[in-house]
Amino acid sequence: MKTCKLLDEMDRPDWGDELINRWANISSWSMGEFSILCYGIDPDEIIHGLNERIRVIRSSRRDSPLTECIANSGVYQSIGRALQDGIVEKSISGFINTKSAAAWVKESGLFPAFPRQILNKRLQSSAIDEDDFDLPRTLRLMITAYREYWSDVSHDNAAIHPSNPDVADWLKGQGLSPNQATNAASLIRPEWATTGRKRGI
Repeated sequence: MKTCKLLDEMDRPDWGDELINRWANISSWSMGEFSILCYGIDPDEIIHGLNERIRVIRSSRRDSPLTECIANSGVYQSIGRALQDGIVEKSISGFINTKSAAAWVKESGLFPAFPRQILNKRLQSSAIDEDDFDLPRTLRLMITAYREYWSDVSHDNAAIHPSNPDVADWLKGQGLSPNQATNAASLIRPEWATTGRKRGI
C-alpha cells in the first residue's frame, strides 16, 4: 500500500489515557483525522502543531505537500473505498462513524500503526453515539458546520478564523433561514475565537 512518507517520518506520540480518550470517546472522525490516526499519529499535532505552515484537513487547501501526500496515499483511498462500499458508515453529521471505522480497522488488519488502545476503547465503549439520537436537522447542520469550519483551526492564528457571515452563508445554503443561520453561526463559534474583522482586512 502506498504510504505518505511525510507522515511515515514523523514521531509517534506517547498514547497516554488523555490522548486515547480524546479520540476514542467521540462519535465521528473526519477523513483527515481517520487517515492520520491510521499512521499512529495524533491528528491534533498535525492540525494545531503545524498549522502555521500547513493545514491538513480543510478540503479547500489542496496545495500543501502534506495534504496532497495524505490524499494520494493508499490509506486515504482505502478509507474512501470502504465508505463507498458501506463497510465503514457515515455518522449522522456526515463524517465517519468511529465505531464502524474502529471495527473495520481491527478486522481488516490494514493499518497496524493505528493505536490499539483507541480501537479497543472505542469498540468496548457504551457511550451513546450521536447517531443513536433522532437529532433535529438544525442541530445536525450546526454539528456539521462546526466540524467543517472550526475542527482544524489553530487557536493562535486569528488570521484563519472563519467569520460568522461565512458560516451563516453555508448554513443558509443548507436551507436555514437568514435569522436561523446567523444565530447558529454565533452559537457554534468557540469562546477562544476572535471576534470582529480578521486582521489585515
